[in-house]
Amino acid sequence: MDLSDITSKSSANERLEKMVEFFWKGGKATAKELAERFDTSTRTINNDLKKLYFIEKDGWKYYLAKSYRELKPYEKAEMSGAMMMAMFDKAVPSLSEYSETLFTHPPGNRDIFLFDFAFEEIEDDNILATIVSIIDEKRGADFLYTDKHDRKSTHYTFPVKIANFNGYWYLLAYDAVDDRIKSFRINDIENLRIMDEDPIGESKKENLHRRLSNTVSSWVGDEIKSVKLLVEGDAVRYFRRKSYDMLEIIEDRDDSIVLEARYFNDIEILRLVSKWLPFVTILDNDELKLKMRERLEKSLKRF
Repeated sequence: MDLSDITSKSSANERLEKMVEFFWKGGKATAKELAERFDTSTRTINNDLKKLYFIEKDGWKYYLAKSYRELKPYEKAEMSGAMMMAMFDKAVPSLSEYSETLFTHPPGNRDIFLFDFAFEEIEDDNILATIVSIIDEKRGADFLYTDKHDRKSTHYTFPVKIANFNGYWYLLAYDAVDDRIKSFRINDIENLRIMDEDPIGESKKENLHRRLSNTVSSWVGDEIKSVKLLVEGDAVRYFRRKSYDMLEIIEDRDDSIVLEARYFNDIEILRLVSKWLPFVTILDNDELKLKMRERLEKSLKRF
């Protein structure tokens, strides 16, 4: 495909996503009204509507049938293509303006790409849609949660984000009782409901959204820590070309690099170093070095 021939722009993607959201919320409008709403021509709107094959027409007005609005969350995502395009935009930001065309015109282009994703299945069909609605409306929520020790407890929270890390789905939320941000595995949440009164004020809500805007780990907390890592050998090339929001190259030598890693929980660094042994070394945190040594000694006893 010659990308110079592609005329699709990121604004078109944004318009389609907003149009789908408008219909999902029960919106009903003519092509002319949609053109006025999205500040474009009726010709462009008519072309957009051809792509939204699930939109129906009553007289001159377009709408989304109630049966579609009640689809399961993953079916909604499949209809709009928003999730796939968002992942592509994140993976290849330089081509983000072309993502809508790459995945929708011609349809065969979808078969060109292979993504190594292994998402766990969400057991409750309705919970994801409920969480999306709560986050969108910036409401509080309470639920019963089963932790890793099979202990159940009720949590009063302000949900901020849905995240997928290593294939597992998490809810990132402020826990009002413990007064800190936590991650909750979605499949371990039960009896989710919107709270009658929000657990926090508007200013704190905005602050939480800002703090979690660039979160790239299921480990979240109130304090971001940092450590310097020396990267050598086979790992150098990988970390030079791999972009991580929480890792920054602060020294780039001929045969090694020094990274500054920001993290919430020690386990994030311990897992990273373990994965890249013996090419990644902790430089400036004796407590982390000791934990890494204990981790290695415990592993070696198994052999």
